[in-house]
Amino acid sequence: MLVSMQAKLSVAEGLLKRCPTCLNNFRKHLCGLTCDPHQSRFMEPASTKINEETQQEYIDKLIVYLSKDYMEGTFNSCRQVLMPSSGVPALEAMCGSFGAAGCTYDRWFAYMGDEDTPLVPFPIVYNEAAPDGMELYNPDVLPCNQSYENNYACSCADCEESCPADITVIDTGETNEEFKIGEADGVLVIMAIIYGIFAIGFLISVIFVPQSDTGDLPPSLIYKLFFGGIPLFQTTLSKLFRKLGLVFASYPGATICLTSWAVVGMSYGALSLIVTTDRIELWASPTSQSRIEKDYFDTHFGPFYRTEQVFIKAHGLDNIMYESGMQPVEFGPVFNKTFLLTVLDLQQQIIQIGAGESYELKNICNAPLATGEVKTEDCLVQSIWGYLKNNASLLEDDSYLSILLTCMQNNVDFSCLGPFGGPIFAGLALGGFPEDANVNYSKYALSTGLSLTFLVNNHLDKTDLQPALEWESRFIQFLKEWSETKMPSFMSIAFSAERSIEDELARESEAEIATVVISYAVMFLYITLAIGRYRSFKTILIDGKFTLGVSGIVVVLMSVLSSLGIFGYAGVATTLLTIEVIPFLVLAIGVDNIFILVQTHQRNPRQKTESHEEHVARTLGTVGPSMLLTSLSETCCFLIGALSNMPAVNTFALYASVATILNFIFQITCFVSIMTLDDKRQSDNRYDVCCCVKSEKAVDDTPSEDFLYLLFKSYYSKFLLNRFIKIVVVLLFSFWLCSSLVLIPHIEAGLDQEIAVPTDSYVRSYFEYMKDVLSMGPNVYFVVKSGLNYSNENVQNLFCGGLNCYADSLTTQITRASKLPDRSYITTSASSWLDDYFDWINSGNCCQDDKGTECSETPRPTPKDFETYLPQFLLANPSQECSKGGHAAYAEGLNYVLNKDGLAIAMDSYFMTYHTVLRTSEEYTNALRSAREIASSITTMLQIDNDTYISNVSNVEVFPYSVFYVFYEQYLTITGDTINSVGYSLSAVFIVSFILMGFNIFSSVIILIMVTMIVTNLAAFMVWWDVPLNAVSLVNLVVGVGIAVEFCSHIVRAYTVSTLSGSNKRAADALTKIGSSVLSGITLTKIVGIFVLAFAKTEIFQIFYFRMYLGIVLIGAAHGLIFLPVLLSYIGPNKNTNPTLEDITRST
Repeated sequence: MLVSMQAKLSVAEGLLKRCPTCLNNFRKHLCGLTCDPHQSRFMEPASTKINEETQQEYIDKLIVYLSKDYMEGTFNSCRQVLMPSSGVPALEAMCGSFGAAGCTYDRWFAYMGDEDTPLVPFPIVYNEAAPDGMELYNPDVLPCNQSYENNYACSCADCEESCPADITVIDTGETNEEFKIGEADGVLVIMAIIYGIFAIGFLISVIFVPQSDTGDLPPSLIYKLFFGGIPLFQTTLSKLFRKLGLVFASYPGATICLTSWAVVGMSYGALSLIVTTDRIELWASPTSQSRIEKDYFDTHFGPFYRTEQVFIKAHGLDNIMYESGMQPVEFGPVFNKTFLLTVLDLQQQIIQIGAGESYELKNICNAPLATGEVKTEDCLVQSIWGYLKNNASLLEDDSYLSILLTCMQNNVDFSCLGPFGGPIFAGLALGGFPEDANVNYSKYALSTGLSLTFLVNNHLDKTDLQPALEWESRFIQFLKEWSETKMPSFMSIAFSAERSIEDELARESEAEIATVVISYAVMFLYITLAIGRYRSFKTILIDGKFTLGVSGIVVVLMSVLSSLGIFGYAGVATTLLTIEVIPFLVLAIGVDNIFILVQTHQRNPRQKTESHEEHVARTLGTVGPSMLLTSLSETCCFLIGALSNMPAVNTFALYASVATILNFIFQITCFVSIMTLDDKRQSDNRYDVCCCVKSEKAVDDTPSEDFLYLLFKSYYSKFLLNRFIKIVVVLLFSFWLCSSLVLIPHIEAGLDQEIAVPTDSYVRSYFEYMKDVLSMGPNVYFVVKSGLNYSNENVQNLFCGGLNCYADSLTTQITRASKLPDRSYITTSASSWLDDYFDWINSGNCCQDDKGTECSETPRPTPKDFETYLPQFLLANPSQECSKGGHAAYAEGLNYVLNKDGLAIAMDSYFMTYHTVLRTSEEYTNALRSAREIASSITTMLQIDNDTYISNVSNVEVFPYSVFYVFYEQYLTITGDTINSVGYSLSAVFIVSFILMGFNIFSSVIILIMVTMIVTNLAAFMVWWDVPLNAVSLVNLVVGVGIAVEFCSHIVRAYTVSTLSGSNKRAADALTKIGSSVLSGITLTKIVGIFVLAFAKTEIFQIFYFRMYLGIVLIGAAHGLIFLPVLLSYIGPNKNTNPTLEDITRST
């Protein structure tokens, strides 16, 4: 019996020995059982048996009377002791179905005396109430932070009380505290005060200070320069465009041929275009911190596994009540026998996919405990059936529920290990239980869903991935067919393979081709109808602009193809999203210039002495500077968007900037030539399209004014510039601006994964099920780069968490952070190979030298022993006799090299833990931020005062890595990046406007104010319509700055060149001449094309292109056509203030 007791207790000691006070407290009652001379006072037989061989009676069950003080004191000293391999408390394996979370002192002792417990040699009943004639055994115990004589107290990682008072838990993550004034939103209060002051001041100024609409101009040159700029520049620019227009209009054939040849030459490069659908290449910059860290992890430890997963939900099944013997337990519907048998059948069919082929599961799966040829059962499969060893016969009675209840709470129990030899994580296999479930047993028992997870080995070499890719393809195909034909009505499934998102991104591009084509068709139809100016019904075929409309669209396509070709030659990879969106975006931008050019040409008829070429040239001289202003502004904004370090956004912005400037060039060359030919055709009474056919009917050469022009001239401008209406407009728009500033702080950052795939994709269901069912967070690895001598005890103390380890060691800092998961987003202590190695090398059950004795006789191995036995530790599989084998937990997490003496020198290593369950972009971002702060604290600790035993201490670095970091790193700085990018864009717009408006400060400032208001209101619009802030929406905001210029610059320029007197009249003149073109050519054109995007099959189109571009257009039109004329009527100069050369000379 004593031999049996020693063998059994060695298992418990292996779990508790890292905390000497706990172990000594635990041993005391066992020593009393065997050695105390007065043991008959506190223990008695519960039952006896007769040995069949000797016929002697022996005790087979004991009753021991222990005091509550002893049991509770021992429990408290041991409850924080960790198992380094898993980072969970040792009581997880020592308290049965209750696990560490539900363990109490009485449950712990009851479990240790249970006859089925592997920790004791025979059944023991522990009782804290002694009957008459007996007494309670009450040995003294010490708290975990105190030590017995000649021994050590427990470490900080295993005993919170041992931590120094000046070592505090790392406070990580953002608090996101709102700015408050009293109980109210602080920004709201401030903006309310500002608006109130402005509104009162404005009303007083309007009512009591009459506005002068006439009067002489001040003679000051500064005044003239401020409001009028330098006319010489604008005159020169207009003359330049007029001369260019005359050249291209005079030689249309040569111009069209040369531009066509140039386009063909540039477009040829598109055949070499590199298109990527790799998520990492799309969303993570090669130079970003997370990408560099990922590459380091992949090259030193191998890329993270490929995950193939199925989520399964129960429908229409009742919960199950089970009498466990201790208390009634309610189980969720997924524990229904029929449901579980169906799940097992599905699991086995998945395992058999590709059986007998080169890509069968056993050839590609991760098998962490396999030591030879991998068998199918060696594959790591996380499934609830792992607790039942995939044995369907265990469901013949209700005992399977008892097994499951135990294993869900204690997955490290050797009887609960999966067929592959490792633990089944309940948080991964089960889920969908109420978050607020208040039960004394495992909350996983109430699960309404479960999952099947298959881990497949990943490879950096893409050719090595072909078998895995083939298996994944068959996996997807099989589950699609199974869900359609074989899935019973009481369950539903959602699934995904590692390749799924990449496949769906490729499919998305095909799905959206129709959307882009329809958008082009609708915009083309609108353009051809809108740019025509019809004299009568009889002249429709002559006055039609079908050919010109087609030419405008062809010019846009020329710029897009040329842009693709240029970057194809340059070898710059692009994305399917870029190829889909750029044609639409450039068309929406380019059409504006076409409308302005054509309608200006129509509204300024050819003079009697002018040829058609000179007429076209004069038109280009008039609107060319405005076209250049808008095109340059948009190009600059795109280039600023290219500063984004997200590859998909970066390439999108680069392609768009080149396409935009090429579109402008082709418009003033090729399109001007075509417009000249069309002008001659119409003048010669030839039919549109069939230009060889000439009408013989005499028609009136004077076309009627279009409806919108007359509407603006006769009604709208008079209504808008009414004194009362102007007051209302100013108050409403200033209120809009202030309310937008209140909303902007509430913009949410993020990009949910599901919106990147089509709405009909099976992957969307997978993401939805994952939020409901998955109840375990992702792995996070704290990577320690090479360069440390781990055989040195001082270095060991910097990383370990057991005896003599520093209170701020790596393991201890992570452990303490895990105690505040709501802030740190860390849920367990890190698995520490050093601590397990110390326990392993000191255990005779684990490590023996050539003489059969323990490998190390001291708590810490000597440097030589450390380096001698390290490879053996990493090859040892954990067993019930020795749970500290490092093969499963650390073989892939610790690299070493053998020196010339054959000793192992530890190199790179990682310490793994888990994040909390993460469901939103904010949680993912805060988890990344938290991990980096913890890693930074650890790196600082390593580099301070450790140069005596760490060479090149400044090169020592610890960084965190998790698979999702590369996708969420952008959100750490997205707010600052947005402010900077929009600020740079506004600066670029001001500079471009200032130069191209002839150094007119007033006009440039007005444009800047209007664009700023539009973008501010657009940002608030994002809050209203649930558009999150990310790299895509950031670029859209920057693009919005450029597009907003279109709504303002033409009207501002028309105001500055107006020859009328009086700001009201000049504003009305500008609104009449250019407002209808802004509405029909800029606003309505974009709206027509944008509305098609509302029917896109992917939410990324609907949210970031339909919603945001619709917002840009509506907000821009409202400001350009309503607020801007009113603003100019209030603060604009009463007369044309352009200073003459005589003014400048006289001043000089």
